[in-house]
Amino acid sequence: MTRFDAFLRWGRRCLKRWAARVGGTVLSWMVLSRSSAQAGFLGGLVEAPDPFDPVHLRCWIESLGTSARILLIRVDERVGNVLLTTPLLSALSAAFPLAQIDVLLARSKHTLVEGLANVRVFEKRDVFRRPGSFVGCLYALRRRQYHVAIDASHWHQFSLTHALLLGWTRALVRIAHDRGDADRFATHLVGPRGEAGDPPMGEIARKLELLGPLGTLGDPTSMTTSLGRLDADQREAERVLQDLGLSGARIVGLMPGSRKLDHRAPFAVFEALVGVIHELGACPLILWGPGEADLAASLAARSGAVLAPATDLRRLAAIVRRLAATVANDTGTMHLSVACNTPTLALFVGGDPARWGHVFARHEVIAADGRSDEAVVDEARAALLRMLRP
Repeated sequence: MTRFDAFLRWGRRCLKRWAARVGGTVLSWMVLSRSSAQAGFLGGLVEAPDPFDPVHLRCWIESLGTSARILLIRVDERVGNVLLTTPLLSALSAAFPLAQIDVLLARSKHTLVEGLANVRVFEKRDVFRRPGSFVGCLYALRRRQYHVAIDASHWHQFSLTHALLLGWTRALVRIAHDRGDADRFATHLVGPRGEAGDPPMGEIARKLELLGPLGTLGDPTSMTTSLGRLDADQREAERVLQDLGLSGARIVGLMPGSRKLDHRAPFAVFEALVGVIHELGACPLILWGPGEADLAASLAARSGAVLAPATDLRRLAAIVRRLAATVANDTGTMHLSVACNTPTLALFVGGDPARWGHVFARHEVIAADGRSDEAVVDEARAALLRMLRP
């Protein structure tokens, strides 16, 4: 590479950084100026913390009938975060069955909620890769003229991307969790309920709090997804299991990986669980995702368990639906297993089981922090025995 080529590459990087900063500043100014004008038109909608009576607001949305338009925004690319939003979608559909409900998702994760709402895809990297497509996406959101828009990003951490999108919609009612600068973009802020010292609230219950300004809360329900449910997906999953010699067998999936390395249970725990699964009359199958191939292959070689081939989310979901149970770390595929309604045992290391775990139906959690591998394996054995009981 010549010095001139190196200089050009450096120049491009500097230009991208400058464009990102200037573009973000301009977009923020446009959103805030539009929001301020709208606030004046509506009689101080932004300044007042909650200008609407929730009961009246719900009646207003119901009176709009099929013309009511509601947008839910969750554009991060974490599988678990998207799935944890599906109960909120279900609750919205139940509360306003006639409304047009859209959900804005990252392009790579839109298949997770197919059938639950009208999916609109968003890719923030398009601002550089396909700027025309990016601008078109933004103006399509504006043209929809939503009556209600909800920022469903994390309740504990402010997201500028979600906030800008929320403000950009110019929806009459814009709901967000009360953190950071959310008050600059939202008309209704939702603070955490409960008193100091109360048991921690689960993530699904936190999401349902966003329905409060609409006069409804909804009951905590399970996550759901149609991913991997199609007949074609199930036939492909059956072919995979047949090739592995597991067709017709009672299978327990093991997911030893996770995106966060400090959320992985010790290797020895999963190795011991292979023997436990055999003792219970089932066949262990090691499932893995991007960046986990070496870990999965090592576990298969050490334990003698069957190693699944590489999959994408759809194929993984189809296989998980055919399992008798799943053992996973606190990661996105654990939430996927729960959403597929497969009995799931979640091992929590470095995470909060009260917030991220699922304890209902035949799903269980084990808090493994500070405990010996033997104690964790013994508790997992008892949990799997309950899950596999006819």
